[in-house]
Amino acid sequence: MMGTHETTEDGEIDWESTIRKCGLEISQIPPISGSLDPEVATLAVSSGNVRPAVTVTKKENSLSILDTRWQEVAAPLFTSHGGEFLIILWGPGSLRKGWFRVHEPKNLGAGLPSRVCAVIGRPEFCCLSLDGKALYAVTAEQGEYWIVTHEFKSQ
Repeated sequence: MMGTHETTEDGEIDWESTIRKCGLEISQIPPISGSLDPEVATLAVSSGNVRPAVTVTKKENSLSILDTRWQEVAAPLFTSHGGEFLIILWGPGSLRKGWFRVHEPKNLGAGLPSRVCAVIGRPEFCCLSLDGKALYAVTAEQGEYWIVTHEFKSQ
């Protein structure tokens, strides 16, 4: 699984270029006012109490299986709010940078997990619906990939 984040001339991760390289079109760059704190989102998908909606064993064809299952589980992201959603990719400084508002063009071929993996070397990212209620994430755990979902209740 090769891949690396795009970087700026000073060696910092260029999140905009990295996200675009994953095939996503950016509608708005951070900061996005009113969005869920990225650290809260990360805790919702990585705390010790998290149970995955889907697990995919890491093996030769696991990314294609992960792509298929991601499309099934995260379908509401792509069918609501005009197909726009918020995303954070895994990597140093990603939480500090914040959410990017994106949409996924049609007919890209490979699914989002495979494209993210090809760019950054691992299929790890968090997506949030624009209303801030539905969180979907892919994480790499020991021997497995997890698709995690979390619903935030209205306050």
